[in-house]
Amino acid sequence: MSQCANPCRGQAMVEYLVLCAVVAAVFGLGLGFGSHNSMVGMWMHALSAFFLRFSFALSLPT
Repeated sequence: MSQCANPCRGQAMVEYLVLCAVVAAVFGLGLGFGSHNSMVGMWMHALSAFFLRFSFALSLPT
C-alpha cells in the first residue's frame, strides 16, 4: 500500500466549506429579510449606505 507524500492535501477545501457553512448558518438565522433587526437586513443596509456614500464621493469635483 502506498502512502501520499503530502497527507494534508485537500485540507484547504474542507476549511473553506466549513467557513461557508458557518457564514450561511449565521445569515440563515436572520430570517426577517425586510426588517433592520435581522442579520441580512443589517448587511443590506450597511452595503446600501456604503455605496451611497461612495457614489457621492465619486461625484464630487476634483
